[in-house]
This record gives sequence, C-alpha cells and structure tokens, in this order.
Amino acid sequence: MGISKTKLSLILIFFLGILCYANSLFNEFTYDDAMVLTGNHFVRDIKNLPRLFTSDYFLVSKERTFRPVAPAVLILEYSLFKYNPLGYHAINFLLHLANAVLLFVLLIRISIAEPVALIASLIFLIHPAVSETIFCVSYMEDLWGLLFYFAALLFFLQYYANRNPVFLLFCHLSFFISLLCKEMGITLIAVLPLLLYFYRNEKLFCRLNLLKFYVPSLLVSALYLYMRFFLFFNQEKSASYPEGGFLVTVYNIPRILVHYIKLMFYPLNLTADYQFKVYDVPFRLPVLLSSCVAVLLVLSVFKLKKDWPFWISYFLINFLPVSGIIPFGAQVAERYIYFSSAGFAVFAGLILMRVTRKYRLRQILILIIISCFQVLLIMRATDWSSNETLWRATQKRSPKSISNKAELHVHLGNIHYKKGELDLALKEYLEARRMNPRLVGCYNNIGVIYMEKGYYELAKREFVQAISMNEKATDAYFSLASLYLKTGELDKSEQLMQKAIEINPGCAVGAYNNLYYAALQRNQTDKAIGYLHKILDIDPKNENAYVNIASAYNSIGLKDKAELTLNRGVDRIPDSIIIRSALGDLYYICKQYDKSIAVLTDAIKRDPSFAKAYVSRASVFYALNKWDNAKLDLETALRLNPNQPEVLNNLGVIYAQEGNIDRAKSLWRKSLAINPDQPKITEYLEK
Repeated sequence: MGISKTKLSLILIFFLGILCYANSLFNEFTYDDAMVLTGNHFVRDIKNLPRLFTSDYFLVSKERTFRPVAPAVLILEYSLFKYNPLGYHAINFLLHLANAVLLFVLLIRISIAEPVALIASLIFLIHPAVSETIFCVSYMEDLWGLLFYFAALLFFLQYYANRNPVFLLFCHLSFFISLLCKEMGITLIAVLPLLLYFYRNEKLFCRLNLLKFYVPSLLVSALYLYMRFFLFFNQEKSASYPEGGFLVTVYNIPRILVHYIKLMFYPLNLTADYQFKVYDVPFRLPVLLSSCVAVLLVLSVFKLKKDWPFWISYFLINFLPVSGIIPFGAQVAERYIYFSSAGFAVFAGLILMRVTRKYRLRQILILIIISCFQVLLIMRATDWSSNETLWRATQKRSPKSISNKAELHVHLGNIHYKKGELDLALKEYLEARRMNPRLVGCYNNIGVIYMEKGYYELAKREFVQAISMNEKATDAYFSLASLYLKTGELDKSEQLMQKAIEINPGCAVGAYNNLYYAALQRNQTDKAIGYLHKILDIDPKNENAYVNIASAYNSIGLKDKAELTLNRGVDRIPDSIIIRSALGDLYYICKQYDKSIAVLTDAIKRDPSFAKAYVSRASVFYALNKWDNAKLDLETALRLNPNQPEVLNNLGVIYAQEGNIDRAKSLWRKSLAINPDQPKITEYLEK
C-alpha cells in the first residue's frame, strides 16, 4: 500500500524545513535575547511562573506589553536547557514547522488544491523575509501566536462540519491563548467570518454566526483587552507617532505596505534594522504610488473570485496592526509580517499555479524559487549566528539605508567592547553620539570606557550628562555609583543605588550588589551580607550572591559559615559550576586538598569548558607538589581561554622550577603582551 500524496507533502515540508534551518540551530543568542533571557535572572527560577499573572509581570518578563505566554515558555525552556542556545533554537524551528503544517492542513480543509497548499506551505516555511522570527529566540511570541491562531481556525471548521460544541469551545480557547501570545491574534475576529463567507457561502452577519462566533469572540477579546489595559498596563511612556502625528502616519501606511510586499517578492538585502523615511505631506510621488497599490489591492478583493480575495484580505487585515497606525517602536521590521506572510504564501501559490499552465515549466519555476529561498535562508541564518555577525552583515549589506544610523554604531561598539577593544568601541560610541546626541545610552557607554581607562573625571561628566538627560537612566546611575566606589566616595555611591531602586525596582539585584561592595569597603561585613540576602530574597538562584556571602564570611574567619553557604547554594542550584568552583577554592584555602580536588573535578565533569575550575585545581596540585597535574590543568585552561596573564605566569613558574627557563620566559612574555603592568614578571625576565 503506497503513501498518500498528503503524507508525501507533509514529509517534504518536514525534511525541507530541517535542511534549511539545520545550520541555525547552533547559533548563539542574539539581539533582544540579552534583555529577555540571558540578562533576565527571573527566568532561572520556575517559581516565578505565577508572578507573570500578578503586578510583577513587567518586572519578571521584561516585556513592554502583556504577552505572558512567551516569558512563561522561556522560564520552562531555561529549566530544561539553561543557557544552551541549541534547545531554544530547536523549539523555535519546531514551532515554525508546526505553523507550516497547520497552514497546509487548513488549506486542504477549505478545499484548496493540494499542489497549491504544498507550494504555499513551503514558501511560508522557508521565506527569508520572516526568518528573523525563527532565528531570534525572543521573537517566539509570533510563532506561538500564529500556532494558536491557526488552531482556532481549524477548530471552528471542525465545529462547522459536525456541530460538536467541544470544538467551538477549543476555538475560543485557542483564540484567547493567541491573544496572550501577541495582540495580533485580534485579527481573527475579521478573518474567520471572511473564511466562512468565501469558503462556506455563509452570510457575514447571519444570526447563527452571531451567536456561535461573534458574541463569544467579542467577549474573549473584551476579557483580553481588560487584562491588557487595566490589570496589566505598563505605566511607562509608550511609543509615540513620528513627527507630524497620526495624520502623517496615515499618509505613510501605504508606503509601509509596499515595503513589506517588496520584501515578500524580493527578499534581498535583509537587515535587522531598517531606516524608514517618513513623508510629512501626502503629495510626494512615493506616497501617491504606494497609495495606488493599496487601492488596487483593496479593489481586487471585490473583483476577484474566492481564493484570491480571501488571502489578499488575510494579508491586509494582518498587516493593519503593524502598519504604524498603533505606534510601538520601530516602524518596519521583518518579524512584523510573520502573520501576514501566510497570506502572501498562499497568494504566491495561486499565482504559480495560474501563470504556469504547463506542468514541466511549473515544476522548474517552483524548483528555482524554492532553491533561491533556501540559499538566501541559509545565508541569513549565518548572519544571525552571533551578535557580531548580525551587525557586521547589517553594516555590509545595507550601507545606504543603515550605515548612517546611530543605533548601528552602538551595536558595533558593543561588539568591540565585549572583545576588550576599548578604543574601537569608543570610536563607534562617539560616532553614534555625533549622529544622534539624544542617545542617552551612548553617554553611559562612553563614560564606562573612560572609567576603565582611568579617566575618572571624563567618565563622571558623561554619567552626569546621561542622568540629566533622563532621570530614569538607571544604567548611568549604576555606572556613576561604580565610579564613586573606585574613588572612595561611598556615601554618593549608596545614595545613587537607593535612588536607582526607587526609580526601577527591577534593578534591585544589581543595586544591592553595589551596596554590598560599598559596605565591604566600610568593613561593615554584616551589612554587606544583609544586602546579599536581599538579592537572594529576589532571586533565590543568584549564584554570585552565594559566592559573595561565602567570601564575606571567609574574610572575617567564619569558614564554617562560608562552607555552609556554598553547600546550600549547591543544594539550591545543583548544576551551578560557579558555586562548586568557589567551594573548591574554599577547601583549598582551608588546606582540605582532597575535598578541593573532589569538588573541582566534579565541576569540570559537569562543564569541561569552565576554565576557572582547571586553574583552581592546578593550584591544589601545585600545593601538593604534583607539578605535572598542575601543568596539564593550566594548559587546558589556556586552550579554553588564551588571554589569561595569571595562568601564563603560573605555568611559567612551574617550567622555571623544572629548569626549562626558555619555556618559562616565553610564557611570561605572552603574559606581558596581554598586561604590561606586571613589575614582578618583568623582574623575572630580567634575571
């Protein structure tokens, strides 16, 4: 018995998806992932899940609007994958694959020809213009939203077929979950009646549909809107319309529409950030031409038959919320058209079946399109492999539209800063500030570099300027407080941290950490430990808090309390390599060498890439005169991270004690090349 055509189509969708997205699974976290995942300590504790439905929502989720599904999923994903990007990228891919399959099933259910359904699903699956939704972990809200959106449509069609009220209930439940994923789900209210009108010959406002769909869906929408604007409303200032206000936005909506249509037909020169010029009068040629295109699309809904008008309507309806009519940040972005792209995919499938009557020609044309999309998609996945490759690609591929944007220079500066290239980072930040003097973050970033270079007065000037421009710029408060810690102005540092907590309670963990260091400088150990316990009250899985509490106890000779604290940390966070490494260091200080080796060896087994554990274990081996073991661990640590002056120094000492002076001096020279300010190493080389 052979495999049916439908099953073969599903197999093709599955394997083409794997082929096109396989290389993206090994990408790093990028773009907004730092804000909502890697920089959000709340995702690390599954006990924070209920807080997503309390007044703590915005604190825990780091979102600007009420979309609880995505942060809830991130918390669950972290419990499974920690900070391994592979798991997160795999789930994003599987969600997108599921959406492509649901689109195929939906098209079959409404009696669209299977070849069209297959072509549409494949185009939707591998279209490069919407790929950032899959590549960036933090954009999963669109993936989940469309999943439940399609589920709601399918459940209603199933209800329509057999009148089982259970499917009607599932339809409205799916609709509600789609709304909780992203506000885009609201368009279902318009799409589903049109689906019945075009594919089931139902009147748009018949009494049965009014009772079965319109009233319940409006109630579901009202419940969501009540939650969105009353129970969970973000008090922070929302995005505003461009200069000229609402009317100017309306002028430019057709241009935004044409921009997205162009991306759909011509997905080249894709970028993570677009510069969209807003025209303030409606009589510019681009505005007039775009308006003509928009009018023609709307008229086609009334002139064409069945399939064409519905999917054009679907595209336009799902475009409307991201058209700029409601301001929410960037005016255009590739991820904004994820919902609409399904409509374009079906439209493209219909075109390919209509314009290519000859079967062989149609096959060739479809193969060319799929192959081109596949190549572009794989290239785009490479762009998104890391923040550095993303912004380098943005700079390289779109020089005319993006190279003069201040934000791009900020991103490039961040890349240089993370690599320790302070001069290059400073150059990028200064250029960004020159282009846009209102970028408060630039002043802070410039100040941080000045501070690291020891130019404290220049740094202070930048931080003060940032705060004067935005009294809620908590990053600048932190930076200035850190500067005051360095200069010994502890009262000023503490006042800034208390002020930062008042402005933004979400930054309390960082503020208490700074207050801890200020208390240590005052030799107020008990007060310092108290600040760290406040951190644990907020974030019970904060590894550094356990380590610092233990360090504070150890500094006043309470080694038993230090050991107890670290063991509690291990119990609370069993997979914490940082805490285990600190425990190994504590046993080394206490000269409990066997315990130290056992703990550090366990840490290395859990994470063989954690260089510090090898360095710590090497110190224990050195104390036991096991130089070969110590050398092996130090060399392993250098393979993992070559830029470690202390490791180079220690390895050089062992070689010198063994009589291999040439090798020792070679290592010390490498150490000085990384950090020239090492008088003792310079003295070794002169002997």
